Amino acid sequence: MSRRMGRPVRAPDLSGSGFRLVGGRLVATPNGPAGMFLYQATDGARVAMLVRPMEIDKTASMRRRVEGATEGYAWADRGLGYSMVSAQGAEGLARLSREARRQAVQAPV
Repeated sequence: MSRRMGRPVRAPDLSGSGFRLVGGRLVATPNGPAGMFLYQATDGARVAMLVRPMEIDKTASMRRRVEGATEGYAWADRGLGYSMVSAQGAEGLARLSREARRQAVQAPV
């Protein structure tokens, strides 16, 4: 992922919030390669996080997004865009997103 995206990319550790990393994949988007990480809680709840290089809005504050039955949070930091999504009403999605953002901001570039 890091090689294809041209910068260091790593999955946040969300185990302290009860979510374990199930896996990650390099995925194609209309804007080029992106990384997708999938997490699962012990109750079976799942969240996905997408990371991709940003052409514009290289730094953006966290915003909530709702589309149909999907809820998410999106932000950008130092040229990488992040989004975390789950089924609408997923308990703790805002908290998980803040934790992932905290780790991304602290990661070396």
